[in-house]
Amino acid sequence: MKKSVIIGGNTYNLTSPTIKGITLAGKCLGDIPNKNDIYEILNEKDKETLCNTLSYFIAGDLSLAKRLSKGDKKEVVEAIKIIIVDFIQPILLRASLMAKNVSLMAAKPKL
Repeated sequence: MKKSVIIGGNTYNLTSPTIKGITLAGKCLGDIPNKNDIYEILNEKDKETLCNTLSYFIAGDLSLAKRLSKGDKKEVVEAIKIIIVDFIQPILLRASLMAKNVSLMAAKPKL
């Protein structure tokens, strides 16, 4: 699934990020406070950090960070939210379910 966003007048295609991109973006975001609202979490970060994070998600490096910084912070936050909610979260839920099923195959609980 692909989605497109417009940031600073440029269109960016959002797809599922690579493992490398997810890892680098996670390091870039740093500690994430324990809050329920993703907008609240992302809005606490400065614009440069958000642009770097989005660049890691899209390109796997910082090659887009400067162009992304020309956009509005709201546009960058929305794009990161789309990537997390629409691409990363479903993968993590599937991985969690697979891990549970594997653990049940390895050691079935006694009833």
